[in-house]
Parts: sequence; C-alpha cells; structure tokens
Amino acid sequence: MVRDSSRQENFWAGKFGDDYIERNASDGLLTASIALFADIFKQTQQVGSIIEFGANRGLNLKAINALQPQSKLTAVEINERAIQLLKELPYIEPIHSSIQDFESEQTWEMTFTRGVLIHINPDDLPSVYGKLYQHSSRFIMLAEYYSRTPMELDYRGHSDRLY
Repeated sequence: MVRDSSRQENFWAGKFGDDYIERNASDGLLTASIALFADIFKQTQQVGSIIEFGANRGLNLKAINALQPQSKLTAVEINERAIQLLKELPYIEPIHSSIQDFESEQTWEMTFTRGVLIHINPDDLPSVYGKLYQHSSRFIMLAEYYSRTPMELDYRGHSDRLY
C-alpha cells in the first residue's frame, strides 16, 4: 500500500511541482519575503544557520541572504527542477529530499516552513513537526495559513493537496 504522503510527494516532485516553481518566480514575492524576514529577525537577532523545509526555488532563502548574508543556509526540497535552481545560488546548500524522508544528525539555529504545511495531510503533520523540532537548536518558524478546524480544500482542481 502506498502511504498518502507518498502520493502527495510524487505530486510535488512531478509536473505540478515544476509548474508551481514557475508560478512563484516574481520579484514581488521576493520583496514581500524580505519584509517578512526583516520583521522576524528583529525578534531573533542574528541567526547563524537556517534550514528551510520545502524551499521551492529559494525565494525565502534569497530574502534571508539579503538580510543576513553571513548565515549558513540549507534547503530541503523534493522537486528536482527546484534543486537545480537552488544549486545556482552559491550561498545555499540544497538537499534533494522530501521532508518526511530527510535525515541528518545536524541541527540548525532556525528551522522553518512557509506555505508548505498547508499541503501536508493533517495525519502526517506530527512527523513533520518532529523534523522541525529535531533539527532546531534555537528557533522554529512557521508561516502558514491557519484554521482551528482542519479541512480539505480544492487546490487547482486537485483533492488531497490543500488542508
């Protein structure tokens, strides 16, 4: 039996994920990310090492690099096309893996997701939260939509892809 998260992972690793990468290429998104992380870093001060789970094409990490160029940045990403784009950014260490399959003994001062948890089945969230906690030595940041009551929503004509 294929676990549901495997179907979700295949969805994001494939053509739909490739298309998503292209939809998220605007400079406006980068500008918004810089503003968000500027506010976050007012609370955290300098953060020496940061890992993003579900980095896509690296817009969040580009924003962080603009604000804190001395930070060591790591990206965990399931989509091969996104990994190729991340490899073009010399200040990011890309790791080609799903969040669920990611394994490392290393910790980072900050672990985070942004707009990723909403695409993970609520049944799988505890293990993802565990990854964020396990690999953080200082801060965990989640920038996600929130609802007190988990619900599944249609996502561009697909079910089981947005919660």
